[in-house]
Amino acid sequence: MGDLLRRHPSARGPWPGEDLLTDTTAAVLRRVGALTTALANCMLDLPSVDTPLPYDVRTQQHVPGVGRIDLSLDDDGDRLVWVEIKDWAPESGPNQLGKYWDALRAERRPHSSLVYLTRWGEKPDDAPDEVTAWSWDDFGSFVARWLDAQGLGLNERDRWLVQDHLAYLEERGLVMNDSPLSPGFARSLREFDVVAKRLFGLRDAVVLRLAAQGWPAPPAKNHGFGGAHPEDWGAWWVAYMPRPPDRFPPESAFDFGMLNLLEADQRELLVAGLWLGDAWDRDALSTWLTQMVSLDPADGYRFEPPDAHDDIRLCRAVEFDAFASGTLNQQADAIAKMVLATFRLLQDNPPPASLSRGATPS
Repeated sequence: MGDLLRRHPSARGPWPGEDLLTDTTAAVLRRVGALTTALANCMLDLPSVDTPLPYDVRTQQHVPGVGRIDLSLDDDGDRLVWVEIKDWAPESGPNQLGKYWDALRAERRPHSSLVYLTRWGEKPDDAPDEVTAWSWDDFGSFVARWLDAQGLGLNERDRWLVQDHLAYLEERGLVMNDSPLSPGFARSLREFDVVAKRLFGLRDAVVLRLAAQGWPAPPAKNHGFGGAHPEDWGAWWVAYMPRPPDRFPPESAFDFGMLNLLEADQRELLVAGLWLGDAWDRDALSTWLTQMVSLDPADGYRFEPPDAHDDIRLCRAVEFDAFASGTLNQQADAIAKMVLATFRLLQDNPPPASLSRGATPS
């Protein structure tokens, strides 16, 4: 894992995620030889065998005059599989697969295969007929079937590695969740639209109530709420300039929002407090943070330390169920009351002046 992270810093190349996808897949295949043998034999259209073959798993293998093969499975004998891996990136140039196929034929192996592994399982029009197209969902389905067939014959380490890789592919949207579409899915879609409108309405109602109490609504760009992709729905935030602004860490903000909207095993939380920003100095603020956590507010909602929420916010978190009764306007009243109380506690108990923006260590 450390080697993978060193090879893939966050801003490397135009398609860093695709390189990481290749290397993580190769890492699992290197560790789980039985899976590599089964996968290679399937790609070569050969019968499966019980004994793993000693395949050498290589990435970015240089082929003179052609380029680099993303993934190579080579038994240094009769069998050789080249896999060109794609996620979103286009082909590297015209007739890329044709050049790879010619180079593979030049290897003169009795059993060889060129596989084009992509998000959708389609190959370009100019690709040779001999090139085999696989989708990542094909890959994931094969691995899942292989894993099921192993039963108790696979050690726990290898089982965990394979399962974790399948989870990684699913997180990237490359492998479909195998849960069937339920008969009531259309009703869920209609409910989704209703819930979305209510969430937007609740957020805007709280903003209006805060504005009436002297907290003007921030610009629209500061209203954060997802919807274009399901994973975007995990956040629902409105941010305000902290008061007094010169007493809080650079780039920090007072804000409110929700957590755990997509976490099936956790309760939804209404959160209000201080987002500390990326430039804060925790050591310098430690005494003040301890004092804030020790406060006993009148409403009973205590501040939670930063390490309770990814080490980035000092906040009060309340299960949304506490605001679930009554009308939408009554919910907005209750939420606004909690948010306003939180902002006032921060405003009345700012960090010491010695830790102001001009004095906070970098």
